[in-house]
Amino acid sequence: IEKFFDGIDVVFINVKTADRYDYIMKALLVGKHVICNCPISNNTQKLITLLEIAKQNGVILIESLYLAYMQAFNQMMWMVESNVIGNCISVKYGISNSCLSTLTEDELKQYAAYVVYRICGNKSFKKFSVFQGKDKNNFYYNTILQYENIVIDIELGQSVTCGLTVRGEKGILKVPGEW
Repeated sequence: IEKFFDGIDVVFINVKTADRYDYIMKALLVGKHVICNCPISNNTQKLITLLEIAKQNGVILIESLYLAYMQAFNQMMWMVESNVIGNCISVKYGISNSCLSTLTEDELKQYAAYVVYRICGNKSFKKFSVFQGKDKNNFYYNTILQYENIVIDIELGQSVTCGLTVRGEKGILKVPGEW
């Protein structure tokens, strides 16, 4: 693997979350910057260790969240934030790995969290409900978050209809399917 690292400065690691730690560690220990799908790790102690190793070696360890850089998403967020549709009152977000086939279950959760954060910021939700089902080959999560003036409904799963709908007091933004 040392030969692989010759002549490169940055490594993009795209393996299952459970398998990332060793790959990331090897790259950091030989002084390579690392970009990796999120989450970097589901284990807090492992994440802290990786961040410390990156700092000690003077390299960057960063998560890649494609959604944050998608022009369509950022245009939609501009419309929400500039009040084009009025005050946001509800969000329906569906995502499955049939829409984004390269994403793992953990990564789909990160995308959902990012959408909620961008729309609601650091506001505290009043109540929430979660339903989840999982077997060997399939998973399904439905989370409903109730904020003071906004309801967020998130569905993640194998057969979920992909799309994002943001409803405001004066209009609706709808991004169907694979956006």
